Amino acid sequence: MIQEQKEVIEKQNYLLQELNKRLAEQDQRFAQRESELLSAIQTIRESQTLIAMNTSEDVAKNQRSDEMLMQTIREVQEVKKMIAASKDKKWYE
Repeated sequence: MIQEQKEVIEKQNYLLQELNKRLAEQDQRFAQRESELLSAIQTIRESQTLIAMNTSEDVAKNQRSDEMLMQTIREVQEVKKMIAASKDKKWYE
């Protein structure tokens, strides 16, 4: 009876050691995966920051272009008004 209990205890100890070994391996894999995921997140954040900066620069550049275009349009309209006004004047005025 005691021998059987010893065998059961030894078997349980062996199974506990195997379980601890597997849990340690699993913890190691999880830690590695977590590290990989954190690295990927950092890379994504850096990419998003770069995209945001580029987008801001593009918006500013487009705004400057729009302002220059509007200025050119206003100047063209002013020239057209002057041409129209000069056509309306009589040659003797």
